[in-house]
Amino acid sequence: MDISNNYIAMCDMAQEIQDGYKPSAGDFAVRACEYGHYTIGLVSWRYNQNNLWWSLLDGTDGITLGDNNQERYLEKLIWIPRQDQLQEMVKDCVGSARELANMFHPFINETPWNQIYPLRNSMEQLWLAFVMKEKYGKIWDNERWEVSK
Repeated sequence: MDISNNYIAMCDMAQEIQDGYKPSAGDFAVRACEYGHYTIGLVSWRYNQNNLWWSLLDGTDGITLGDNNQERYLEKLIWIPRQDQLQEMVKDCVGSARELANMFHPFINETPWNQIYPLRNSMEQLWLAFVMKEKYGKIWDNERWEVSK
């Protein structure tokens, strides 16, 4: 799972994806808190499965999502989608895994190298770029998502 600063920035700037995010058990998310720093964590069920819980990857700290005190300790929760979650976002456009692979292949081969090269560090970065281009017509310019020309 990519938890690099670059992937976090790409996810944070992908407002179309963040706007529709509803936390779910198994999600990776970055917590922006009152102290102005970002911390990577995992969303899971809390005790009786009535509440979701965000916690650090090492389990040493956390916050109940949906709790009344959440606003005090949580300014923003940035979803960091896994590769399978990104693939689900475009799967409805095609149907089968084979058709999805057939869509992804031309994206890799036909996208200019200067756009693909910075995303070479992870499949999550490549798939996020694919989702943003296919669904929203945007490309990553190494700082923000821009409408593709």
